[in-house]
Amino acid sequence: MSAHQTKRDKNLIEATLAVAIYKEGDYYIAYCPALEISSYAKTIRQVKAEFDREVNIFFTETIRKGTLERLLLKYGWTLKPSDFIPPALSIGLTNKLKDYPSFKLQEEKVHIPNVTAQQFLVNQVKTQLWKKILKAHGLQYKRTEGDHELWDRPDDSLLRPVTFRTAEKEIPPTHIRTNLITMGISTREYENEITRL
Repeated sequence: MSAHQTKRDKNLIEATLAVAIYKEGDYYIAYCPALEISSYAKTIRQVKAEFDREVNIFFTETIRKGTLERLLLKYGWTLKPSDFIPPALSIGLTNKLKDYPSFKLQEEKVHIPNVTAQQFLVNQVKTQLWKKILKAHGLQYKRTEGDHELWDRPDDSLLRPVTFRTAEKEIPPTHIRTNLITMGISTREYENEITRL
């Protein structure tokens, strides 16, 4: 099986993903680890049609809710403004699935609306405004390491602190994005916050 691939045009990002099809009891299952979605039906033909519906629902609803970025990152995708790179299929998972009757691994093309690429683009922000955003999300200053301020929730519950350089007047987009991921905040939520402040 070839590696996951993505292709983009004006309106869609086309991703080629591994989908496992196998029998589980009376049902055929179509399971895509890269999106953590599955479908089930009585025949292979039906399960493929149901899988297409599941993919459509996944992208429509996560875009509507503003959670697509968070979910894809959680599932191991690499997100760039110019490309969405799905995770590789693990050998361990493939070996587990091989135990199911009628197991078959195949490639399926899924289409991600290109409008989502805009959700991953943020502009640089003034450091003072960034501090206001952190406070609005319940974070507080913890300490300074060198010229980096470290911020966290009062109970230190972030997996790592949010950091930024105090000597700089602005924070670049990539650094904002990595810290938004740490905070569990989508770029859509962030942009809404910028508008309110």
